[in-house]
Formats: sequence, structure tokens, C-alpha cells
Amino acid sequence: MVNEVITRAKEMIQRSGTSARIATVGEINDLNEKLDIKLPEWLIELMTTVEVCDSKLVVLLNKGAELRI
Repeated sequence: MVNEVITRAKEMIQRSGTSARIATVGEINDLNEKLDIKLPEWLIELMTTVEVCDSKLVVLLNKGAELRI
């Protein structure tokens, strides 16, 4: 499943035509510390291999309504 998530995320970023970046090890460590948890390995792998950082995801819910993540 992790490979499929990464593949789909790469496709989504490519289709978006936006420029983003991957997370650094330091950013992952900072996030773990700030949240006081250990991020799941699949999320760490996604954030350090796919340029999802600083990207914006907009999901159209229905006409005129958006969910911004």
C-alpha cells in the first residue's frame, strides 16, 4: 500500500504543475518533537521521497465548495 500511496502522490504533484519540495530529516525530527509522537514510517517515506512539502491540495466537494488542505 505504501508504494501505491507514493506513486499516486507523485502523479498528483506532477499533474498539478506546481513546485514543491521534500522534507529534510531535521524537519521530520522537529515535527516528531513538536507533535510529541513518532510519525508513521509510511508518512516519513512519503514526505522524504515525494515533493509534497509546501504544496496545496484542494478537493472540490460540490459546486462552489472546497476543502483546502
